[in-house]
Amino acid sequence: MAAYQEEAALLSELLSQLLQAKNRELHSLQKLYEQHPDRLIFDSLSKAGTLTSSGLLVKLGEDRQRFPLDCLVQALAGTCP
Repeated sequence: MAAYQEEAALLSELLSQLLQAKNRELHSLQKLYEQHPDRLIFDSLSKAGTLTSSGLLVKLGEDRQRFPLDCLVQALAGTCP
C-alpha cells in the first residue's frame, strides 16, 4: 500500500484542483445567467431551482419563434407525442 501513497496524494490534489475549477466555472455561468433578459421567466417556473432554470434556458434558447405552439415545447421535453 505504501507504493500508492504518492499516487493517491497526487490524484487527491488533481481532484481538488478540478473541483475548484468546476466551482469557478459554475459561478461564472451563474453570473451570466443572472444577466440574461429572460432569466425572470425561467426563474418564475414553480420548483425549478437555479440549475434547472438555467438548463431550461439553454435547452429552449432565445428564439421565441422556434416554439410557436405549446405542444412543440412539450414534444421537445418528451411529455407529448
